Amino acid sequence: MKPIRFHAWLGFAALMLTPTLVSATTFDVYGAGARGTAMSAQTATPEGAYAVYYNPGALSQSETGVTVGIIATALNAEILLAPRPNGYDVPNLGSDTPTLPSDETINSRSNTTEFDPNFGLVVGGVTSFGIENFRVGMLIFLPTANAFSLTTHHANEQERIFSNQLEFEFIDEATQRLDIEAAISYQVLPWLSFGVGGTYIPGTNLVTNVFLPDPADQGNVVTNADIQTASDWGLLAGTMVTLPHNINLGLSYRGPLEFRVKGENRLQLKGLDVNEDRPVQTIDWAPTSNPGIAALGVSWGVGDFIISGDAKYTFWSAYRGTQNESTDFNNTLSGNLGLEYIYSDASRIRFGTGFTPSPVPEQTGRTNYVDNDRFSLSTGSGHKFVVAQVPFEVAWYMQVQFLLSNIVEKSQSDSHPDCNGAGNDLVCDEVPDDLVNPSTGQPYVEGQGLQTGNPGFPGYSSGGWIGSLGIEVTF
Repeated sequence: MKPIRFHAWLGFAALMLTPTLVSATTFDVYGAGARGTAMSAQTATPEGAYAVYYNPGALSQSETGVTVGIIATALNAEILLAPRPNGYDVPNLGSDTPTLPSDETINSRSNTTEFDPNFGLVVGGVTSFGIENFRVGMLIFLPTANAFSLTTHHANEQERIFSNQLEFEFIDEATQRLDIEAAISYQVLPWLSFGVGGTYIPGTNLVTNVFLPDPADQGNVVTNADIQTASDWGLLAGTMVTLPHNINLGLSYRGPLEFRVKGENRLQLKGLDVNEDRPVQTIDWAPTSNPGIAALGVSWGVGDFIISGDAKYTFWSAYRGTQNESTDFNNTLSGNLGLEYIYSDASRIRFGTGFTPSPVPEQTGRTNYVDNDRFSLSTGSGHKFVVAQVPFEVAWYMQVQFLLSNIVEKSQSDSHPDCNGAGNDLVCDEVPDDLVNPSTGQPYVEGQGLQTGNPGFPGYSSGGWIGSLGIEVTF
């Protein structure tokens, strides 16, 4: 008996309890706010509520006010699978087949080429509570499309049992997650400010008690659930130093943050001795695993220009896949440059560029973590108005990120380990060569060599572009 379908009960409960549980935020991928996205580099020059995200230390120097914005993102990206030669499918050996035969796979191996646009609402605010040199800020991103989604996937041959496709690890649904951030900041000296805050994300623990009156009929079940919610906060911290000649230095840190879905399916079967241990299925998913990030920035105001630059170090080595598996990703160093031109007292024009290297190592083995180096270009502007004696600013931005083409070829080897073995990094053999046919007493002829349904075998390519467009009003 294989009552694996009860995983769906846990997934359904988590789906109902938690919003948009995936691997990053829109801010992480595209930037936060009109000015921040248009200029790219903001650690040393953030303004308003977006200082909560970029550098809480700069919050104390921000004007009080409220910001409301909308953002739309689009993906024109693709993952194209290399044709698979004949002879690698998993044969159907009846009950002796160690895994699902290829002819019983529900979905055909296919490319990943279609992505829906995503939309979101951003709300932020800054207040001083009447205290000089003190600020409190809050920033919220609320996705309006796919607002309740939970997505996990396998990065190896097991994914052929489900979608039989590959997924981008950090874009698409990875940008649709509720993001709530808050921080406080104080200017301790005319040239020095500090800030600290946190990013909130919920969690879920669930125990499902399942009774099967007839183990042969797994569609007939009786269930109860014990649901417990949990919370996780990621640290936000930063400092801002103001130097002579209109030079600012900023240093910020975003702590790691993880959403976990943990639980058990405890099975009770009719006819099972009450003194025997009940079968237990354990679930431990990590749909969101945000790494820690340290950023150093500098800005320089010269004439009618503000020039900014950022260096960001991301601790990807601690990243967990959606099945809560270790990934062995590489820590990365990325860079951004920004320019703001003060066209007039009421108008500013902005440009930005940046390069973000992928943390994913060469995927020549068993896993298929898909990601690309990204090069970005962005622009935008801000314009101040006064209507009925109420001052406000309208700002817009547009950004395009090019996914630099990546081609993966799986390593070929005369010897492939058994997929059930521990610690194997090579494309593995789903039907071991020494699997014996009980009728002949000899190893199966069909089991010799490599049999794999791994969607990424024998290789794939990825590339394209992603983009964002938004507008906001600040009062």
